[in-house]
Amino acid sequence: MPERIAFMDIIQKNISESAMKTEIDNWSLKLAPNVKRMFDTWHANYTLFLERGKTEVLEAFGKVDTAIDKLVNIRRDLETTFTEQHAQQSEIMLKLTRRQRHLLKEMAWEELRDLDEYPYSNMGSQRT
Repeated sequence: MPERIAFMDIIQKNISESAMKTEIDNWSLKLAPNVKRMFDTWHANYTLFLERGKTEVLEAFGKVDTAIDKLVNIRRDLETTFTEQHAQQSEIMLKLTRRQRHLLKEMAWEELRDLDEYPYSNMGSQRT
């Protein structure tokens, strides 16, 4: 039991690894070699736990980085699509007469009003 108390006392101190090892060696001489064995086991498990944690964090960062790349590519595709569609719409609008453009805008506003009044229906739209 005194070995466990000594071991817990040492690992709970806020000291460096080398200072811990020095203190373990001092306790080993005074108390028993079991303290050193307990510390070595604890230190091996602790180091393994830290390595595992570091690996998990690096994997998580890799997944986040991949997700960000995908989002950036999707955004780039959307911007390209928007630009292409806007160019097509502009080209169509240029071919229309002033009266036709006016009627098209009126129809668009009417569509927006219908969607605003009935947001979850297809009322007023030509979608099927």
